[in-house]
Amino acid sequence: MTNAPPQSWLGVCICGTDPGGLKFPAGERGTADAPPLHRRYTGIIYKGAAMSSAKELDLVMEQVGPALPGAENVTEIEDGVWAIGFDERTIVMLQLDDRGRLTLTLDVGRCLEAKRAAAYEALLTYNALWRETGGIRMALADGSVLQLFTATAAGLTVEALAAIVESFVEKALVWRDYLETSDYAAAPAQPAGMRV
Repeated sequence: MTNAPPQSWLGVCICGTDPGGLKFPAGERGTADAPPLHRRYTGIIYKGAAMSSAKELDLVMEQVGPALPGAENVTEIEDGVWAIGFDERTIVMLQLDDRGRLTLTLDVGRCLEAKRAAAYEALLTYNALWRETGGIRMALADGSVLQLFTATAAGLTVEALAAIVESFVEKALVWRDYLETSDYAAAPAQPAGMRV
């Protein structure tokens, strides 16, 4: 592979070989037959078509960082799980499941106490509009609002993933502003559904 991303884009080796001279941390250099240890023993097993999706997605994730304005890093956490960091509060987690679906998750933040009931109603209403929002879902976990989106990983290109992530982050930032600012009287006006 000759178009390897600069090392600064990769938190760990996400390909298992040394494409184009990437420098791996000590002990992490792999070969085509024996990837680094962190790629061998993570406990995630892919089956059938999902295995193909995982391999394709590894290649896409190697290249998506430079295609995303404002992205500071792309890190593989473990097999099938990546983080794309834009700043310390805006980190998109991407997780590939065994059916070849890629789920994006972003911790939007906590809602101001004074507007919690209205905000939660707005979040539930937003979930009901899944056709208009392109399938984005909102959830609560330990008091934080999460934004989620699921796409099919098979055939996903660098350009398509970059467009999805960019649109996903744009929407999350609108929600974050709404949840954390007392100036809003109503739910935020959202941009149209996910761009692909």
